[in-house]
Amino acid sequence: MELDARLLELAGEVLEIDPQELGPDDGIGRTAGWTSLAHLNLIVAIEETFDIRLPTSRLPELTTLGKLQGELGRQGMD
Repeated sequence: MELDARLLELAGEVLEIDPQELGPDDGIGRTAGWTSLAHLNLIVAIEETFDIRLPTSRLPELTTLGKLQGELGRQGMD
């Protein structure tokens, strides 16, 4: 799965990681610096950047960039 460049840039900015080092399997507890607080900051940044609301009930599942991109796709952000 190729990740959306906007999502990669945003994740890199929030997590202070080179976006080119990130892939779909990177996520909370799997990637250096991706703590629970960083994850919440990323969720907020995604919502603000893409002008969407991620469903609160799905947040526990959205733990990797691949899963976050999948949710963006479900919300028409392909």
